[in-house]
Amino acid sequence: MREEKFPILLFLLPILIGAGGLTAIIINTLNFGFSYKTIIIVSAWLVMTGMMSLIFFGFNKRYQDARKLLIECTKSDIGIVKETGLSAINTGNTNPAFITIEFNGFEETFCYVTDELRFKYKQGDDINILYNPKNKQEFIF
Repeated sequence: MREEKFPILLFLLPILIGAGGLTAIIINTLNFGFSYKTIIIVSAWLVMTGMMSLIFFGFNKRYQDARKLLIECTKSDIGIVKETGLSAINTGNTNPAFITIEFNGFEETFCYVTDELRFKYKQGDDINILYNPKNKQEFIF
């Protein structure tokens, strides 16, 4: 299977912004001298770049976990829909839809599903799933 490169390339964005900004600040300091204002600007710039890097690592972790499940869940079976609905948490102007599926005694709630899925399946319906044969707690639909 081909290795995805996009998430790592996305990490280059905060590095390039951080390096470019830091270079501009250093050149400005060399031209106009050192001041406390320079320390504040450099600190703010490093904090901003660090926050962008942390956000990247958070999303990259979720991406890697989802990718791992997609690779390992190879056996198909039938799960049971336990619940569908809208989340109580409002994100922007909408409440995201979710679906809770039970398989082999384990329940998993999948958030941010489409409204089409939410209306297609009702409580007690069968749903096709893929599960990990080595760990039946891990499944996707």
